[in-house]
Amino acid sequence: MNICIVGGGIVGCAAAYYLSKAGNDVTLLEKDDIASKASGFSFGGLLPPMVSDQDKLNLFTDFSIQLHKKLFSDLSSKNINYGFRKKNSLILATSEDELKNIIEFSSGMYFPSGQNPVILNHGEITHIDARISDKVLGGLYINNSYDVDAFNLCSSLWYAAKKYGAKLIKDEVISIDVKNNSVRSIALKYSKKKINTQNVILAAGPWSKLLTESLGIDIPLKPLKGQILRFDNENHPDMNINFWWGANYISTKYDGYLWAGTTEEDVGFDQNIDKKGAQSILSSCIEIFPYIKKLKIIKQTACLRPITSDLRPIIENFPNEISGLVLSTGGGRNGILFGPAMGYIAAEMVLSKKNSVDTAFLNLKRFNN
Repeated sequence: MNICIVGGGIVGCAAAYYLSKAGNDVTLLEKDDIASKASGFSFGGLLPPMVSDQDKLNLFTDFSIQLHKKLFSDLSSKNINYGFRKKNSLILATSEDELKNIIEFSSGMYFPSGQNPVILNHGEITHIDARISDKVLGGLYINNSYDVDAFNLCSSLWYAAKKYGAKLIKDEVISIDVKNNSVRSIALKYSKKKINTQNVILAAGPWSKLLTESLGIDIPLKPLKGQILRFDNENHPDMNINFWWGANYISTKYDGYLWAGTTEEDVGFDQNIDKKGAQSILSSCIEIFPYIKKLKIIKQTACLRPITSDLRPIIENFPNEISGLVLSTGGGRNGILFGPAMGYIAAEMVLSKKNSVDTAFLNLKRFNN
């Protein structure tokens, strides 16, 4: 089957990998480089979302984590190595109310198999990292969680997809052409060419909305800018745990630098870094780890994450409205966690296969209720 995928982030690369591996004719369209947007700048901590143990999202989370494990095994067997490891997490509380909320919520929160979360007090946390501030009162320690090198994961998926015959066209898609309620072609901006296809997976992050609007489909999706700082942690011990608090996180990553984030900025499609963002991250980190003020900032990055109104992905096909179109976007801050599953399910949908995990609760109909 001939299939076009719009977007070279984690979802698009995963879909390209699964579809090309199954023998399909796959063309990936990306106006920049593979993983040049949010997927390539992601922190990559695979911390499951804090939701109720009754939430349908849990099965989807489990499915995606299992795909992460299988991808690492399968690609490693082909000498494609990108960085995937167990790395425990610690969610910190800096007030009595925060600690109370963590304790209460964790009792009814879902945790994947093998994870046995434990509430720690300040003293127990200092045994994990003695540099922690006295402002940290306690936290939730989560074992058997994972960490991935997001940029190299995307690059490796694309490398493997190419080996299976997938092709890359670096151009911007300006429209998806539909006739008689079916996809017919894709129009490109720079080459001014049209690619004939009857099957499209739209996985262009927040830019997906611009293309769906041209088709008369409005989706509750917007970009949310996040900035990240990288510190030179030389002469200091690595952080071997992913620390999380509020919207923030910090840990030593695969490049040896200390990564810290993030901001949550509703500024449209502005992708520029700025001093305000850096100062916000720096101040928050110093409050938790005072020694950070001595470190040199090596790099500052910014990216746009696709956020839905209910903070959950959208995975949808349109058999009645537009046959051949599949939409998979909106992973938000969980984009890398959910990316393999979002790509896998999108691949199943475009092939009209039964989904391996229930995603009906992630379709667009939920926004009409």
